[in-house]
Amino acid sequence: MSEKNQSNGNFFDSEEVVDDARRRCLKTLAEFLLPATIGAVLAASYVLIFSRGSSRSIFHHICNGFFLAAVLLMGCGGLSLVNKEGFFDVIQFGFKQLKETFQYAIRMDVQSRVDTDFDTFQKEKNKKRKGHWQWVVVGSVYLLGAVITLQFV
Repeated sequence: MSEKNQSNGNFFDSEEVVDDARRRCLKTLAEFLLPATIGAVLAASYVLIFSRGSSRSIFHHICNGFFLAAVLLMGCGGLSLVNKEGFFDVIQFGFKQLKETFQYAIRMDVQSRVDTDFDTFQKEKNKKRKGHWQWVVVGSVYLLGAVITLQFV
C-alpha cells in the first residue's frame, strides 16, 4: 500500500473526507449568500430612496430597510417551508387538474387525457421538495439588525 492510501486507522485523515467537508461548507455558504445579498440590496435601496429630503435620522431609515429585508426574507422562507410540508398540495393539484382539463378540451383527443390521482401527485412533489430555511435564518439576522439599529433612532 502506498502512503497516500494509508489512513493509520484515523477516519479524518482521508483527503476525500476533507474535500467532501469543504465542498459541503462552500455549498452551505453559497445557500446563505443569495438571501443575504437580496436583503442587502433591499435594505440599501430603501435607505437610498427614502433618506433623500427626509428630516429623520439615517438610523431610522437603516432600521426600516433592515426590517423590510427581514420581513420579505422570512416570509419567502416561511412559505417555502410550509410548501415543503405539503400545505398547498390540494391547491396545486386542483390547478394541475384544471390545466389537464383545458388541454383535453382543446385537443378533444381521448388519448391525450391524463388522469392523475392525488397520491401519485403527492409522491412526485415529495421527490422535488426543498425548504429554504436559510432565508428564514438570514431574515432573522436582518431583524436582529433592525432591533439593534432601533436603539439608535
